[in-house]
Amino acid sequence: MKQLKYYFLICCLTIAMVVNAQGITSVSGTISDSFGPVVGAAIVEMDASNRNISATVTDFNGNFTLKIKNPKNRLKISYVGMKTQILPINKKVYHVTLEDAMVLKQVEVKAKTCGNIRFGYSGTRGLFRFTDY
Repeated sequence: MKQLKYYFLICCLTIAMVVNAQGITSVSGTISDSFGPVVGAAIVEMDASNRNISATVTDFNGNFTLKIKNPKNRLKISYVGMKTQILPINKKVYHVTLEDAMVLKQVEVKAKTCGNIRFGYSGTRGLFRFTDY
């Protein structure tokens, strides 16, 4: 009888470990901006103290898949020149549109060439406004 109790205890512990291991889920989705899919955007699982747990990057079509260790963590989605988004992990499929971090209103281009000083100014200067185009 005592041996039967040990077998029962081992079976219960094994079932508990299997059920606990199934808490690991995966999320997937698409990252895009105003022009289409974003290639190489970083998707990071972060815990409550902002430590990186796991990470992945988007493929050529902006798709990603990431295995989640803890559903209470958050997703941080970032890309160069775009605003970083931090989202709670509350669904399995995400479709995220990133916004520009800043929009340039004008660009000034200066080019300096080495010329003969006798002829005066030997550089080039231009001002381009995006409203002109």
